[in-house]
Amino acid sequence: MRYLGICAAAAAMAFSGAANAQELVTSDLRCVVVFASMIPNPQYAQLKDSASAGLFYFLGRAEGRQPGLDLGPQLKRVREELQITQYADEGRRCFSALKQKNEQLKALGAEAQQARRGVG
Repeated sequence: MRYLGICAAAAAMAFSGAANAQELVTSDLRCVVVFASMIPNPQYAQLKDSASAGLFYFLGRAEGRQPGLDLGPQLKRVREELQITQYADEGRRCFSALKQKNEQLKALGAEAQQARRGVG
């Protein structure tokens, strides 16, 4: 009986982990949808390069989290679930995450440059 309880707990943790992983993929795909909607929109012309970078960044994250992701149906599902009223908040969230990653990469580049100069 004790082993049954352990197995049930392990199964619950595995299911929870799978659910969390799917939530992360969905979150990344929401960013893909938002950025994809911005790229052709003249209202966001000044953000086109950032939106393009964001689209590929989050697409890569989603595929990295779930290799073999069937992108078409997943993007369609996310696009249908995402309300137009959520786009602005999602855009802020996605741009914030993209900015944070960009700052991390800049810091790594600066550290590498200092190391090459022998400063550090």
